[in-house]
Amino acid sequence: MNGFHANDKTRCEKFLSDYSYLIISEDTDFLGNGMYFWEQQSRAEWWLREKQKEVIVCAEIITDAMLDLNDPAVCSRIQHLYERIGSAVRNRYIKKYPKMDMQTGVKLNVLFEMCSFYMDAYKVVRGTRVYDTEESLFLANSKLSSRAVDIYCIRTPEVATKRVRV
Repeated sequence: MNGFHANDKTRCEKFLSDYSYLIISEDTDFLGNGMYFWEQQSRAEWWLREKQKEVIVCAEIITDAMLDLNDPAVCSRIQHLYERIGSAVRNRYIKKYPKMDMQTGVKLNVLFEMCSFYMDAYKVVRGTRVYDTEESLFLANSKLSSRAVDIYCIRTPEVATKRVRV
C-alpha cells in the first residue's frame, strides 16, 4: 500500500535519505506513537495546507504485520489484553498518561510498552477516522462515505520502503 505523509522539508529529506529514520508523532489521541500516513495523496495535501507543512513524501507501506483496529475481533482481543494489565498499568503510568482510559493512542502506547511479547509482532497500526468535512455529492443518498479515512501509523522504519518525494 502506498502511504502519504506531509511534514517539514528537513525531516522529510531525512526520512527519504535515511531508511532507519521515521518522523515520529508522540500521539495519544489516535494510533499511538509512530509515523502517520494516509492512503490518499489528497489527504496529505489537505494536511499540508491545514498545518502549514512544506513537503509530502510517499512510501510503500508493508502491512503484513498490521494491527487492524477496523476489525472488531482485533479490537476485542486488544481490549481484553488492556483490561488484564489494567490496575498495574494505571499505577505505573497514571502520571505519564493522565487520560489513559480515554484515549486510544495512550492505550496503544501502554500496550506496546508493557506487552512487547505480544505487541512487537505489529509494525503498523490502522484505524479509521471520520472527518467533519462535506460529503461527496457523488455519494449522496448512499450508504458509502468519503468522510471515513483510513490512517496508518508505522512503528518501525523497515515497513516504509520505496520512499519518494511527491
